[in-house]
Amino acid sequence: MENKVSSQEFTTDLIVEQRWTDERLDFREKVSSPFLELDSRLTDRIWIPDLYFVNEKQSAFREVSTPNKMLHLYRNGSVVYKARMLVTASCPMDLHNYPMDRQLCSLFIQSFGFSTKSLMFHWSATPLHTRSLIQLSHFTLLTTHQTLCDGLTEDGNFTCLQVDFYLQRHLSFYLLQVYMPSSLVVVMSWLSFWVHPGAVSGRTSLGILTVLTITKQSTMAISSLPKVSYIKAVDVWMAVCLFFVFAAFLQYAVLCVTARAQRHKNDVTSCLVEHPSCLGNHRVEARLGLHNASTLRRQRQDLENDEQITGVSVDQIDRVSRVVFPAVFLLFVLVYFSYFNFDSF
Repeated sequence: MENKVSSQEFTTDLIVEQRWTDERLDFREKVSSPFLELDSRLTDRIWIPDLYFVNEKQSAFREVSTPNKMLHLYRNGSVVYKARMLVTASCPMDLHNYPMDRQLCSLFIQSFGFSTKSLMFHWSATPLHTRSLIQLSHFTLLTTHQTLCDGLTEDGNFTCLQVDFYLQRHLSFYLLQVYMPSSLVVVMSWLSFWVHPGAVSGRTSLGILTVLTITKQSTMAISSLPKVSYIKAVDVWMAVCLFFVFAAFLQYAVLCVTARAQRHKNDVTSCLVEHPSCLGNHRVEARLGLHNASTLRRQRQDLENDEQITGVSVDQIDRVSRVVFPAVFLLFVLVYFSYFNFDSF
């Protein structure tokens, strides 16, 4: 069994066994053998139920090295017919919790030409048998369930059987290919908090590199998915990772503005405290943006008030970022995996 998310379909290898009684084939008075093993080519000469798969996309009989069919005829006219076939059927999926989702894929078996007045399908006592060692590349087969799906259609009431496959997606692949790489990119963006603010090229290059990398990872994570109109769990993860990377890049812009404001404050303080004669130096006043002593004193008072209110320096911004960014991201990871846990059917 194989499930394809991009085309929302699944493929399964089936051995379909049918049992019915045809009184015309009763040979109790002619042959002493309890049953006859007939050649599969004789299937064209006896009546066989006309079942088909309603949600089938593609199917084929197995024919290596001969047609995989079995036909047994019993003395009372009972017929046992087995055929091995490969069926690809549609499976509409709900991807809200992708890749931590569970899917329900159903296969519908119905009579094509006989209504319930002429033909009725029933499940046997033990209708489904699956291989104990069955392994799927992206899913785990949790359980199966069978039921009747008889219902009135436009052409009449036709007998119908339904088998449900309950699947749970493997998360290990996505942990290694999506969650861990994107988390490492987010952590790498925090390295800029330890780079000296004067290393402009280093911090900007690191910021741009992490933003482009997380954008590329986001594109690759959803490239194999169908185009759906709702938000998936992986979309939330990649969007938040992009936000953290961009916020780390934006933090350097805030740091540069703060550093420029501090340099201006230091120039004013140095002029007032260490070189009072600069009040009469028109060249210094022009550089500082000052025009008279009252303006200088007013700006000094404003700077002192700002220092008392904020008290924020360039080093403090980096130190706070080193703690706040990892703490908030860790909180997001805990909330994310708690909320987008494997949902029930």
